[in-house]
Order: sequence, then structure tokens, then C-alpha cells
Amino acid sequence: MRFVLSVSRKKLVTLQEMKDIQSGCEDVWIKINLFGSKSFLTGACYKPHEHDQHSWEEFSKSLSKASKLNSNIWVAGDFNLPKMDWDHLCPSPDCKHPSFYRQITEVLNDSNRTQTVSLPTCDSNILDLFFTTNPTLVQRVSILLGISDHAIVQIRVNTSAKILFQKPRSISPYKKANWDGMNQTLEAYHQDMLVMSIQISIERISSCDGT
Repeated sequence: MRFVLSVSRKKLVTLQEMKDIQSGCEDVWIKINLFGSKSFLTGACYKPHEHDQHSWEEFSKSLSKASKLNSNIWVAGDFNLPKMDWDHLCPSPDCKHPSFYRQITEVLNDSNRTQTVSLPTCDSNILDLFFTTNPTLVQRVSILLGISDHAIVQIRVNTSAKILFQKPRSISPYKKANWDGMNQTLEAYHQDMLVMSIQISIERISSCDGT
């Protein structure tokens, strides 16, 4: 498994390897401190086999430790979960280990992780995944041609939320409005409508009488 992280030098302050988060599985964690943004805790993990209970239990311990830190969290890696339906977050009907898959979905839900890769990365399977605690920062997910049987997953992520400013709009000064004049205009309009409705009623009656 190869995991490459690219960060703009203008925003990067420090990188810190977080060995105390690592558990008894193939994972590595790095804390990225950025200028003007919340820090990011980035993890990479490899789960060798589909039904690898030990690796997942150890990785769950790492997730639990990571969740206690006040950071946005990214986790990428090959998790070997070919029978996971990521659209509905449940095992597919032909899954041979449904209870194990449900354990995984429970951990992801409890730790507020969202998986963002939706296209196959190895044959027709989604094996290479990207989890985050803040999916609104994920700008684009691309699947590129790899040099092995796995495709390259390219994730473009914003380090901070974008603020959308509204266009300037004119606001009428209601305190300075001529309320008396508007009330008189509305009353006159109301009277005109009454007169018009009476005239229409008289004309209908006259037409019915044949006069």
C-alpha cells in the first residue's frame, strides 16, 4: 500500500508522527498542523484479508484514540471489503461474512466516519477507501490508472470550509415609508373593487332577465 499526501507549504506549520495512536495492525498516523485551520489527523491502514477480525479490532482501537483529539480526521487505505455496499452502508446479499461487515458499519457510524470513494479501485470492487469526519471538505474524488491491479485514488480536500458571501442587495428604509399614503391608496383600491363587483353583478342580473 502506498499513501501520498501533498500539502501547500503556505499553510503547513508542522508534521508530527502520532505513534501513540497506532495499534496492533498495519497503520500509521500523522498530525498536520496548518496555519489558520483546524489540525488534521491523517491515518493510513492496510487490512490484509477480507475477514480479518484481529486487524479490524486493532484499527478500531486506533480510531477510538484518534477521536479523542480535537482534529479533523482522514483515513485512507486498502481495507479489503469487496462485499460492502457503500451506498447503503451494508453487506451485499452474496457476502459470506455479514456479521463482520455489520461490525464495521457500526464502528464507522459510532465514530462519525464517512466513506467517500464510490467507484471501483480493483476490478469491480471498492477496496481502497477514504474516511473522513468532515465530508463537506472533500472537493473531488478521482480514480486514476495505477501501476498494479489497484487503481490510484486521488482525493482533493479543502483544509477549511469556504464561506459563501451573499451579493449586496438593496434594503428599503421601511421606517421612512409614507404609511398614511399607502393606507389611503389601499382603501381607494378597495372601494374601486367594490364598485366594480357591484356593476358586474348588476350586468349579470340584467342579462339573465333579458333586459
